[in-house]
Amino acid sequence: MEEEEEEEEEEQEKEEGNRGARAVTGGEKKKHSTDSQVSKFAAVGGGTPETTIRRILQSSLTNELACQFNWAGKGCKRPFKDTILKDCIFATGCQQHKGLTLLTFSDVVMKWLPYAPKREGGIPRKKN
Repeated sequence: MEEEEEEEEEEQEKEEGNRGARAVTGGEKKKHSTDSQVSKFAAVGGGTPETTIRRILQSSLTNELACQFNWAGKGCKRPFKDTILKDCIFATGCQQHKGLTLLTFSDVVMKWLPYAPKREGGIPRKKN
């Protein structure tokens, strides 16, 4: 019974195309998945905290998915700051770069997310 529920959750996550940005409920499952992701993200690496964060964002989010987020969730977008993915990326950054602060991390993410539409193929011009 429990396996069926887990399979349904996995299928639902795949359908949404969320690749880890969806919140996971349940303490033990959340802890395991977070630790697993942190170890995977650690392999991405980077020379500076900013480079590491950008590389992990690029490897974990498609531009199409990144277009659905901003840091605080204003407008019609979802808040990246409330995702488990944010927690995983921040934990990885802190592991690799001891001086990383949440302020530095959020600045990098806030600069990276708005350019997703351009990376996706451009922003259409406004018609007068």
